[in-house]
Amino acid sequence: MTKPRRLFLTEADVNELLDMRLALDALDDVLRARSNGEVRNEPRRRLATGNGSMNFMAATWPERGWAGHKSYVSGDFRVMLYGTHGEGLLAVIGAGRMGQVRTGAASGIATKYMARENSSSVGIIGSGY
Repeated sequence: MTKPRRLFLTEADVNELLDMRLALDALDDVLRARSNGEVRNEPRRRLATGNGSMNFMAATWPERGWAGHKSYVSGDFRVMLYGTHGEGLLAVIGAGRMGQVRTGAASGIATKYMARENSSSVGIIGSGY
């Protein structure tokens, strides 16, 4: 087996590559997989650092061969993505912007499945960044 190349994507790279359509499609996929029991995830863990906390969230998608975690301390957000078939670390990804887009996409997916088809308006409570 050839070793895969490792990617390091900065926040600027993520901002350039990630758009809302991609986020909506990806999130729809992963939420469907999770509801089918294919994705496993753990609740956020917070570890005290003295003047804040290290936050850690992990998930696996064995059917796709992926495992990863997002962690952050003091606003420095990172995702570490691993291959589960012996590839090891595949990518380190700046995840501040990714988290913002994912949050918006979650609202979009919820609206897609929960709104009445004849709806003509929407209310927004708390728009974040």
